[in-house]
Amino acid sequence: MGERPGDVALAEEAHQCGAVEHGHGADAVGLEHPRRLPDGGGRADADERAVPVVGRPLDGVQLRVHGDLRSATVTRPWTDRTVDGSRRTGPEVPIGSTTTPGTVPGVERGRVRSRWEVPTPALLVDLDVLEANLARAAALVAEGGVTLRPHVKTHKCAAIARLQLEAGAAGLCVAKLGEAEALLAAGVRPPEGFLLTTPVHGRLRDRLAALATPSRAALRDRLAALGAGPGSGMSVVVDHPEQVESLRGVSGGAPVRVLVDLDVGLHRTGVVGPERAAELARLVASTPGLAFGGVQAYGGQWQHIDDPDVRRDAVGKGMAVVADAVDAIEAEGLEVGVRSGGGTGTLAADLELGVLDELQLGSYALMDREYRDALGRDPDLGDGGDWGQALWVQSTVVSANHEGFVTVDAGLKAFATDAGEPVWPAGGGRYAFFGDEHGLLTVSEHRPLRLGDRVELVPPHCDPTVDRYDVIHLVRGDEVVDTVAVDARGRSQ
Repeated sequence: MGERPGDVALAEEAHQCGAVEHGHGADAVGLEHPRRLPDGGGRADADERAVPVVGRPLDGVQLRVHGDLRSATVTRPWTDRTVDGSRRTGPEVPIGSTTTPGTVPGVERGRVRSRWEVPTPALLVDLDVLEANLARAAALVAEGGVTLRPHVKTHKCAAIARLQLEAGAAGLCVAKLGEAEALLAAGVRPPEGFLLTTPVHGRLRDRLAALATPSRAALRDRLAALGAGPGSGMSVVVDHPEQVESLRGVSGGAPVRVLVDLDVGLHRTGVVGPERAAELARLVASTPGLAFGGVQAYGGQWQHIDDPDVRRDAVGKGMAVVADAVDAIEAEGLEVGVRSGGGTGTLAADLELGVLDELQLGSYALMDREYRDALGRDPDLGDGGDWGQALWVQSTVVSANHEGFVTVDAGLKAFATDAGEPVWPAGGGRYAFFGDEHGLLTVSEHRPLRLGDRVELVPPHCDPTVDRYDVIHLVRGDEVVDTVAVDARGRSQ
């Protein structure tokens, strides 16, 4: 990160990527997100025709219906206002909806093309920044001789998971089984499968074959349906003998790979002490249908330590716990195939110490205010690079009746609220939660905001913020390249 303060770095990024406020005034359109066309629904452009829009009048707006009414777009000449108050006008573009529901039967939603036309509050990911983050992580772990297994709990999105795999990730981590099911349903097939990083127990086992055998709501049946087995499908972690027993017979085919979860000081999950780790590994190895695969060690308490030296020392103590556990397990004659763990904040220390050979980075792909603050004093990792801010929440000014602040349409429901407030790097004003649906944004005479202007904010915590949205708008500059589903939204089981 170098020596740049977090807010300065973010402001520079915001300026470079165009994340400044834009105005669409009273004729801005707030519409539902686009929906995908049914299979087989082609567009007969030769038969395209205009249909009047029913609802409040919008200057220049018309509905274009394509062919057999299976698709349509709403268009108007777009305008926006830059920070200096000047206005730009461009050619006719789709603006993301059709018409009042029911006025044109069978018409699907169109596609938003301009970044500044998305319905707000909206979740945006800058593709250029995302791709740079993914490429940087892939290069760093390759140079360090370790494997990258990103955690999809950060984005819950099949489209982003595919980009991570294309960038070199060997497998993917999931926090809950439902996340793996959602990505599998979307066609995501990691070469080394999914690792479920939360210990499983009890009736959860009974869900594993439900995909293949709906009549059996059984976790083990769901695991089997996901193709559990060494090197592919679904791997799981345990930290107690009862969990091992609950997985007995989970697969009728290849054994399920099981990692022993180690407590490295967070005390959230994980077996305590090398002796218990060795006992649990021996039990896994002797249980029919299971295969001992290695250990997991995640220190969430280290990720946001803002002093890099203190963070490195804390990680070092935790890795000593891992080394002791590995020694005890190997003394039982078992092979520790993988040592998985780590995170975005501890990447430098994990590469330096060399104890873990599989890294579970998550937030590196999108980033948030919390990580920007924590890593602001870090030296670079030898590549001269930095993690860019790819995730933004765009919001619209909906009231501007008071001197010194405006009200925007992104409130408590638009952000995670566990890590403070979002930040507005392009304008420098302070954001405060102003209710479920609204936020307060301070402004000055040097950076005024008017009704209808748009701002882009950095979420305080990326993972739970993403989980509040149905879709992500993927953007390059001002253009919306695609609008993709948050496939595993709400899949917390």
